[in-house]
Amino acid sequence: MKNGNQWLAAIAISCGLLACSSHAANYDVPGDFPTIQAAINAASNGDVINVQPGTYNEQINFLGKAISVLASGGMGDVILGDSSPPYTASGPLVTFKNGENYLSLLKGFDIVGADQAFDHFDSAPQIANCRIMHCGTSNFESWNNPNQPLLMDCTFQYNNEMLFDVLWSNMYFIGCTFTMNSQPSGTSIAYVDGGSLSFVGCSFSRNAGDSSLSGYYGNFSLDSCTFEDNIGHCVSAYHGWISSDSSSFSNTIGRALSEYECGVSAANSSFCNSTEGHVNEPKCYQGNGNVFDDLCGSSSSGACCLNTGCISTSQAECLGAGGDFL
Repeated sequence: MKNGNQWLAAIAISCGLLACSSHAANYDVPGDFPTIQAAINAASNGDVINVQPGTYNEQINFLGKAISVLASGGMGDVILGDSSPPYTASGPLVTFKNGENYLSLLKGFDIVGADQAFDHFDSAPQIANCRIMHCGTSNFESWNNPNQPLLMDCTFQYNNEMLFDVLWSNMYFIGCTFTMNSQPSGTSIAYVDGGSLSFVGCSFSRNAGDSSLSGYYGNFSLDSCTFEDNIGHCVSAYHGWISSDSSSFSNTIGRALSEYECGVSAANSSFCNSTEGHVNEPKCYQGNGNVFDDLCGSSSSGACCLNTGCISTSQAECLGAGGDFL
């Protein structure tokens, strides 16, 4: 798995080769064009569109262009969609369906109040520093596309349907926050079928559904993530693989990691207070350096389990020996 720095380095190299040209034009909305889409229509690869504060109730399509669409001002100043209840904007609000790559950047927007936030097919855009709120399901679909959409430092909050329906696609999330999203009977954050979702430094809190993340023949990679106070399994996969490294799972109404047909790997992660158990298939579990605590407290001593069996020792000694502290 590529870490965040590797992704950023790859993006910087691509930028130097392709889009960061001194001949790039800068457009202003509404100064030069009345709508964001009008500016996109006029833009060429490498151009930058600066969108001034305001609410823009429109749908935009990047049209395959390697351009940057940037919100001016601070958080909440530029809204794409419908800014107030009952939130009736028509989606998708943002479309990437023409081979966009990492040089297609959407940054700094509040994306609010539509039945669908994003529509994606066989593209790999960047979405950064955006807040997605009060929206429905977004489709991210690819067929044998090795590139991954990259979402960085985005917040997903108050959405009342599953956020991502991912089919045969890979997605990468860095530093994103998912909080208070709900799906009464289903997955609250993301469902993946035949692809993979990778999360680095992301937090999940107070989401409600059958699971926060789920998949069928889908894989999940969690690196330095936190799950806290969620209703439903944190991650649930069938015929897939769940990998957790340096992540924490606490106060889960359900299981932390729920995998069927064997495939859970955890290292240096902590698990506490999962009402249905931390991992549902212990025989399929592979791990070391993990802490399991039913009460979410700091135990001075407990059971340390290594390949040779379990003994009573301190948490520090157990983790130092590469065991799991129970």
